[in-house]
Amino acid sequence: MIREVMKREILDHLISLRFSISAILILILMVCGTIVSEKVVKVRMERYGPGEIKGFYKAKIWSAVSGLGFYRRKPSPLGFIAMEDELIWPFFIARGGILMSGFGEQVVNYTKATNWALDYLGATFFTSEESSLFPISMRDASFPPFIPMDWAFVIGVLGALMAILFTYDSISGERERGTLKLLISNPVPRSHVILGKLLGAMVVLTFAIGFGCIISLLIAMRITPLGKEDWIRLLLILLFSLLYIAIFVFIGISISSRFRSSMESLAILLIIWMVFVILMPKTIEFVYMETIPHHPYEDILSISTKMEDEIDNRYREKGLFDKVPPWEYGKEAIELWRRYLNEFERIPYEVDRMFDKRVAIVERARMWSRLSPASIYRYGLEAIAGTSLPGYMEFVTQIRQYIKDTLNILKKADMDDPNSLHIFWMKEGMSQREVELPRFKQGRSFLWMIRKGMLDMMIILILFIGMFLLSYFSFMKADVR
Repeated sequence: MIREVMKREILDHLISLRFSISAILILILMVCGTIVSEKVVKVRMERYGPGEIKGFYKAKIWSAVSGLGFYRRKPSPLGFIAMEDELIWPFFIARGGILMSGFGEQVVNYTKATNWALDYLGATFFTSEESSLFPISMRDASFPPFIPMDWAFVIGVLGALMAILFTYDSISGERERGTLKLLISNPVPRSHVILGKLLGAMVVLTFAIGFGCIISLLIAMRITPLGKEDWIRLLLILLFSLLYIAIFVFIGISISSRFRSSMESLAILLIIWMVFVILMPKTIEFVYMETIPHHPYEDILSISTKMEDEIDNRYREKGLFDKVPPWEYGKEAIELWRRYLNEFERIPYEVDRMFDKRVAIVERARMWSRLSPASIYRYGLEAIAGTSLPGYMEFVTQIRQYIKDTLNILKKADMDDPNSLHIFWMKEGMSQREVELPRFKQGRSFLWMIRKGMLDMMIILILFIGMFLLSYFSFMKADVR
């Protein structure tokens, strides 16, 4: 009998006007969103290049130390699924390495490189095309100026609304028409009725949303072909989406079982949708970010300058700049310059620490925002698709480790040169040898992404089970009269 009830539900939904309107709206939004997303991905792919250059390269030690570092984040092939964070969190990071000349008696006596502090926004390096496509960064605001028409929005917001519209009268409507009492009077277990209705609604919603997903995917694959791991992540995303939609199907049937009027059920469900899907996600994030004190990103950027000034002033009092160039003033002057330049290595760690503190505040805001199922769904999709804050921080972690390893290689090569004064960061005090260095290679760990999305997937699964039990027992105890 479950199959019979399910067939009846499917036919009723397929011939309804709300199904036609919903399916067409989902398709249009997904197609438009994917086209816009792929335009962004195309520009990023062109900037990123045909692929990573692997292996090693040779360079003079000084050239490597003074050269500007510029690291681009590899575009995610699944960026069209959840692209919001791709706009907020920058897609490239720069580091220091600009030459600075030291003056003594109006003559350039030495040349030193700046510290390798990371500029996490890379704001200086926007091209005109990128500026038009990425009008916002963490420097300007915490939230995007527009709503991205990605899967996370279409399914997370409109999919939830569709689930409500397909189930608000599933029980109360039949009670009003008297068909529910007639159905229950037959030798049909109530459990079969509720399971048939749940499955019928899920099949119709899966068809309506799935068709839009297939067309969206075909458009996206024209520019970004998917690899084996991408297909696995895509299947996980589809399963995650079904669980999310099912939650609102269960809520809709539960509310419909408790109210005798379909209009009352619809009103209650729309309020639930408006509060938990529309208002709550960004409101919680905004209130948290506004009430918790934190350093603006401009303050983080100014840390480097402030620390440099403090170090300069402290060593100026020690007469450092009177001993230029240091090799003409003996070992004591050389050692003083070593200590002076080595202190600049503290600056990148302080910049990283302040940046991590700001990221931690954003992560806590996102944690509170998980009171909304829509936020849980979006964060889960972002993590699995590799467009999320955790994915960005994985990129940052890889850059930090690469810089650390590269500096260790350069310093060791300098220390191994007996002709060097070992005044690191100063051109005249460093080795002139050539050294072999590894190229930066960004890795995308499938397990990292799954692990970062595990919390959201577990919460959705718990909500799925809880809402299913709620809808099941609400109907089992409902008055059919």
